[in-house]
Amino acid sequence: MNSKLHLLGWVILLACCGGCSCTPPPSPPPAPPSVAGPLFDSIQRQEIETATELLLKNPQAFSAADAPYIFQLSEEDFVALSSTQKGEVQAQTIVVVGQVKTFIRAMLDQAEQLAADDKQEEAEQYYHAIGSFGQSLNTQDHLLVFQQMGSAFQEVAKSKIQQ
Repeated sequence: MNSKLHLLGWVILLACCGGCSCTPPPSPPPAPPSVAGPLFDSIQRQEIETATELLLKNPQAFSAADAPYIFQLSEEDFVALSSTQKGEVQAQTIVVVGQVKTFIRAMLDQAEQLAADDKQEEAEQYYHAIGSFGQSLNTQDHLLVFQQMGSAFQEVAKSKIQQ
């Protein structure tokens, strides 16, 4: 008898829900698409203005999965590489670190010029974007050199915002 009541309950529940126009709750808005691929393409081509626009539009939208391979390596991954692969990664890292530092230096220069022109709000957008970018690099998902670089970007941005 108990199983018949249980079955009857399910039948009633399904009949009621099947006939109603229940709408599921709205799904949260999708995360903004990652700008990592286009950002690093622009940085490598030394298209500072394009890279700056990308980072300013979406400073939170950085995904290592969309970035060049070198940004997808953690320290743990690096240790597991062969000595030949480590050498290749180190050589590539030196180049990429230089390119990224040049880009961030250009953004800082632009922000400082904006601040000097009494456009503090715009300058702070640059600093916040630099800080967010630094935060995205400063995780254990990246090589130590990128973590350290990210930490430095965060500190510089924080100090500029507090001025």
